[in-house]
Amino acid sequence: MAKAPAAHPLTDLRVTLPDGRTGRVCKVYPAITTAPERAMVDVDGHKGALPLVPVKDLRVAS
Repeated sequence: MAKAPAAHPLTDLRVTLPDGRTGRVCKVYPAITTAPERAMVDVDGHKGALPLVPVKDLRVAS
């Protein structure tokens, strides 16, 4: 039976977005030729679609 891939190290980490909002990383998408590595962030108090943010723009929330 195949082993499930390990979760990305950023998964479940609390981060601050460039606009100042905070949230938890749900999933990280790998870089492709047309886009950098991106993280889907569950933003606190946000309703609607979850933002995809380039990983390089995230900061660890304190």
